[in-house]
Amino acid sequence: MRFLLKRFGTTEALRAALIHGTDIDEMRLQQAGAEVTLYTFVTLSQNLTREIGEAWPLDAIAAWSNAMQGALEVAVRSAPTVGDGMDVVRRFGHVRAPFLEAELQRDRESLKNGIEQGINRGNAYAPYADLIWMETGNPDIGLAREFAQGIHAEHPGKMLAYNCSPSFNWAKFMNVSKMETFREELAELGYKFQFITLAGFHALNTSMFELSKAYVDRG
Repeated sequence: MRFLLKRFGTTEALRAALIHGTDIDEMRLQQAGAEVTLYTFVTLSQNLTREIGEAWPLDAIAAWSNAMQGALEVAVRSAPTVGDGMDVVRRFGHVRAPFLEAELQRDRESLKNGIEQGINRGNAYAPYADLIWMETGNPDIGLAREFAQGIHAEHPGKMLAYNCSPSFNWAKFMNVSKMETFREELAELGYKFQFITLAGFHALNTSMFELSKAYVDRG
């Protein structure tokens, strides 16, 4: 991000306009090890398009160096068209992330949070992935159905994955009878791989708790 500000922020006013709406200020950005969120990169990309023009990613490549690989990713992902992004990839074939070569959605609407973004990303990755997974904030069969329909509309039969997270407040969103059939309902929608992210962690904790308690109680 420092690279992009240095390249395009030729005046103090322009630099202020470029970081407007991000979650970082210029002073903090200059600190060693400053972390930059995806939200900040997305907002910066939008600001660059507004202030500099839609061809800014191609201009950024002119100042490219091997030490600035993160900036190249931003340039490719933010290219005005898929063709422009692919041109960047062709010119710099050593880019580490293979997914940059995919014809990802460049529609600015896909930058908005929500199910639409998940479906757009899922369909972009579908030709290259065995399973498509979208993380959700709670167990919601309606949301799962909408995502599955959005993926299968473009990629019929594509296998889906679902995280039955122990972090969910399950009791808040469904009763016991619905919990008992949730697995089958997901399977019918095409969620062939259903997993629990922290299952091993919880199993380990339970077993160690039982072992420790039994050691205290029985020796």
